[in-house]
Amino acid sequence: MVICIRNQAIVFALHGALLYATFAKGLPPSIRVDAKLPSLEEFVRDLFFSVLSREALFYSSHRILHLRPLYRRFHKQHHKFTAPVAFSSQYAHPVEHISANVLPILLPPLLLKSHILTMWVFVAFQLIETSTVHSGYDFFGGAAKKHDRHHERFDVYFGGIGLLDYVLGTDEREDRRRGKKD
Repeated sequence: MVICIRNQAIVFALHGALLYATFAKGLPPSIRVDAKLPSLEEFVRDLFFSVLSREALFYSSHRILHLRPLYRRFHKQHHKFTAPVAFSSQYAHPVEHISANVLPILLPPLLLKSHILTMWVFVAFQLIETSTVHSGYDFFGGAAKKHDRHHERFDVYFGGIGLLDYVLGTDEREDRRRGKKD
């Protein structure tokens, strides 16, 4: 619990530093905050690209964290949970928390200069998804089961939504074709 609170404090401090730096330089905020709601087309577009970008950023950073020297130093802490619970989604070394948890969620809406409403929906979806897959309860088509398999095997299911696991063969379909069980 203390590690999760520390990670939330890090996020809060980074957010405050970003806001202060933007304000001090007289720059407009990276996220659009105005009373005019985004059009449905803009909302769907930004949400779609944010989800795809998060998948690419999370998959790649998570896969890199499984390289032997980085795994031992940074990611092993998260894998102490072999039967994950929702809090374990943020039970991570600060380097991992920033590189794999925060930046993949924060960067897409910032780079797109999304409306604040779009960012809120995206962040809420990501928080629900990551808490759910770490909870052991399978609400999203087997996502929690796949993430549990990741915590058991370490060499499968590195992505959030599974798209890159499918494309890059880090799901278990190759194992099924070869008849490999565990």
